[in-house]
Amino acid sequence: MAVIAILNNRPGQASGTGSTATPVPAGSAANVAVTAPGSPLPDGITRDGRTLGSATAKVTLDVWEDFQCPACANFTNQIEPVLINRYVVPGQLKITFHDFAFLGQESQDAASAARCAGQQGKFWEFHDYLYANQNGENQGWFTRDRFIAIADKIGLDQAAFAACYDGGSQRQAVTAETQSGSTVGVGSTPTLILDGRTLSLSSYTSWDDFLGDIDRTIIAAGGSIAPSSPTPAASPSS
Repeated sequence: MAVIAILNNRPGQASGTGSTATPVPAGSAANVAVTAPGSPLPDGITRDGRTLGSATAKVTLDVWEDFQCPACANFTNQIEPVLINRYVVPGQLKITFHDFAFLGQESQDAASAARCAGQQGKFWEFHDYLYANQNGENQGWFTRDRFIAIADKIGLDQAAFAACYDGGSQRQAVTAETQSGSTVGVGSTPTLILDGRTLSLSSYTSWDDFLGDIDRTIIAAGGSIAPSSPTPAASPSS
């Protein structure tokens, strides 16, 4: 049986000193191609900023991620749609995203851009586009032009988005949250905390085992489980 192994480990501490980011030169975002996510968010799903799901959900899943982290993209693209359909839509689980932008400047830039999208109520759409458009770590892929192209795809007011991103107003928040992750023991991404309990993804032999743990947690909290959604056939590490 294959063991789930999708953590993105890096030596050393999380990045972030709160310094002002280097200005990103403007180019031609119209010429930047972006790939749409494979599993768009369901229509009408409840959200509150970077929390997806009903405020009355029985259980909370806190997800600490870096937008450049390949393991985070693997989790987001493969298993997060299952979590949303199986638990979030029926109102049993809410998912809260936290920045752990420790892989470099592009991680911090992407997290800042996603927060700017969140100012227009589109954090989760931007989040999904970022993970659908990874192309290596610190390779010059997550640029201002790519962020503007994504903003256009999801229907943001581009002038307001650019003003937020260029103004750097969200960078301090990204740095502060990354540092707070370190203080609560986050050292790799994705780190998943289910109702205060940190999950060890390497301890599960399959996605079904992982979902079974969430099932039991929801039931213990007085919730109920909808009919099972299909789980990914491929190994998370493939």
